[in-house]
Amino acid sequence: MVSSFGLAAAGALFSTAAPAHADIPLPEGIYTYVQEGTPMAVWTIYPVCTPTVGDLRNNMELPVACLVHVGADQYGATLGGDARQTGGEGHWMFTQTDLQGFTCPDGTKSKLMETYEFEDTNWTGTRTTTNNEQCGVPAAMTKKSFRLEFQKPLPIPVQQYPLFCDPNDGLKRCR
Repeated sequence: MVSSFGLAAAGALFSTAAPAHADIPLPEGIYTYVQEGTPMAVWTIYPVCTPTVGDLRNNMELPVACLVHVGADQYGATLGGDARQTGGEGHWMFTQTDLQGFTCPDGTKSKLMETYEFEDTNWTGTRTTTNNEQCGVPAAMTKKSFRLEFQKPLPIPVQQYPLFCDPNDGLKRCR
């Protein structure tokens, strides 16, 4: 049988292992994507998180496995995707493959890879476009800077953290 001290020590061990993101808001809202030489686009950014695993006796304060979904409008010249934090807090990145994004000299279309990286502290980023050697064109990579300009909040705001847990027949449901 495990003593209550053992359970408390194990709980303290696991609760300190998770990063404290509760006081760091995740990016969300509707932004204008601005890149020189490219038509403007609109990105709708909203966070998607999984709460920490616990016994639900307390409200859930710490998100884990967070990403931000970037939904690109159909009129802009950008792609959307699920961005994950890389290289520290506030630095987000996602990669997409555009199967028809590269135009060959004969007019046919081929595959192009795009990687978007941005900082949610100054709302600037880099778009890296790469193509393999294809249709007689050598492999190439281009990097261009972009910025995101806040337009407005999401039409339905996302409740981030904490998640409030209410008892229900001995169990708690979090909202």
